[in-house]
Amino acid sequence: TELDCRLPLVMLVSKAPTAEEIRQYGSVADGLGVSLSCVISGVDSQGEPEVTELVEKCHGSSMFVHAWTVRTDDLPDWCESTDELLDALIRKAGVDGIFADQPDAVAAWRLKASAQKPASGPFRLLNKGRDSSSGSDPERSKPQ
Repeated sequence: TELDCRLPLVMLVSKAPTAEEIRQYGSVADGLGVSLSCVISGVDSQGEPEVTELVEKCHGSSMFVHAWTVRTDDLPDWCESTDELLDALIRKAGVDGIFADQPDAVAAWRLKASAQKPASGPFRLLNKGRDSSSGSDPERSKPQ
């Protein structure tokens, strides 16, 4: 970019972007920061989180996704605990990062969850090591 920033850049957006907007954002940012409801729209008739296609579309464009804002005192109506919310966001939806007002709750969840079952795929918060194929390399090529 014109700022010659070597750090990964996250663009915060207030609504779920279209495929064209994802492509445009990908020309200036490495990832998107989106509200929780852009990633999980609610629950289905079985009470399971309804995951949107946003994370999949962003990953398909070599962009990562960070969800905002996890708050232990303001959980979505569909979940009963911070752990349930984080499981849905990270294990089911596949977000790469979390914006949180209580990062200690996310760190505690990550410690427990990483001991249970490692996440698969290149874009996962639970991966132990990351390499340039994971999307964490700021020098990676941008989608055109």
